[in-house]
Amino acid sequence: MAEMGPFTLAVLRFGVALLVLAPAACLSRGTAGTRRLPWGTLALLGFTGVTLFFGLQNLSLARTSASDAGLIAGSVPAVTAALSAIVLKERIGRLRLLGILTSIVGVAGVALAGSNSGYTGSLIGDLLMVGAALSWAVYTLLVKQAGNKMSEISLLAYTLAFGTLFLIPGGGTEIAMAGLGAVSLQGWLSVLFLGLFGSGASFFLWNSALRRLDASEATTYVNLVPVITVVSAAIVLGEQPAPAQLGGGALVILGVYLASRQRRSGDQGTHGTEHGSRERIDRVTV
Repeated sequence: MAEMGPFTLAVLRFGVALLVLAPAACLSRGTAGTRRLPWGTLALLGFTGVTLFFGLQNLSLARTSASDAGLIAGSVPAVTAALSAIVLKERIGRLRLLGILTSIVGVAGVALAGSNSGYTGSLIGDLLMVGAALSWAVYTLLVKQAGNKMSEISLLAYTLAFGTLFLIPGGGTEIAMAGLGAVSLQGWLSVLFLGLFGSGASFFLWNSALRRLDASEATTYVNLVPVITVVSAAIVLGEQPAPAQLGGGALVILGVYLASRQRRSGDQGTHGTEHGSRERIDRVTV
């Protein structure tokens, strides 16, 4: 971010991911004919999960405090759970609801304790982060609905292609106004890492998880991001986490555990009920 604009960085990182994923998608046997692909849904996936989410997030971080952004980002599981209950008819059991709320409280502790500046943020920046949280929730629901229509690698490749395409005008404007500038070797290596791991690998794992978990449960794991960041900063950078960060991290892990317990308890959602019904039918048929 110190060497290039936010939209330029986004275009480059997702461009790198696309260069790696596109050949794999072409070789995927599960890819349907191009005429049968849900082009509208794929374009919407790219717009919500890539262009809108990362664009709003970057614009928000330039206008508000890191603690405000972290607190609002912690609302993603709750927003997704509400939308999945309305749109996908997922039943949010008591254990999962408790887990979601617990993880949100944990994120609040991590974010507030990690704010080392006196900058209080702005309303516009906070609203931009709310928009980013909503866009990721919509993306998650769209992946749940479109996930079984094509292979995982193909779905991701088309999503990143549309997302990168929609980001190009922003990146082109930044380069036209300020130029690309001198980018160091470390900068290009950072772009490569973000493209391969922060974009390609993470999106692939996320979409794969959504094929196996309810949307409300999967998004609870998003709250592990600030916890992992604090632990990584302590190991790699030698930063000392505050007691409130350690306590908040423990609450996040507890919340994720409680949310995942619903699948193994009698308080199951629709996903677990349907899976159990199919198992019983299979046994009767055999």
